[in-house]
Amino acid sequence: MIAVDSLTHKTDVFYPSSDGEPLAETYDHVYVLMATMLVLKEYLKDRKATVLADQFMYYAAGFPKLRVAPDVMVIFDVEPGEGITIKFGKRDKFRL
Repeated sequence: MIAVDSLTHKTDVFYPSSDGEPLAETYDHVYVLMATMLVLKEYLKDRKATVLADQFMYYAAGFPKLRVAPDVMVIFDVEPGEGITIKFGKRDKFRL
């Protein structure tokens, strides 16, 4: 979905946060994903880092279909418990 502001000619692009697909395809996949998250969270508990799973990371401005959603990722310099949206190599923080 693209909306154009006729006064400034600014284009606002919609970046979805979900694709409607399940988190994992099998119980084994869910188990490994969750175990990996827990191990990473424990390992990084004294660092400023957050562990996320199955969240979109957009890498090209204006192209919402150009994205990846890693099973697990670590984002440094974000306190655990902060939510983030990752777009084009920068992050927008929000409190969960």
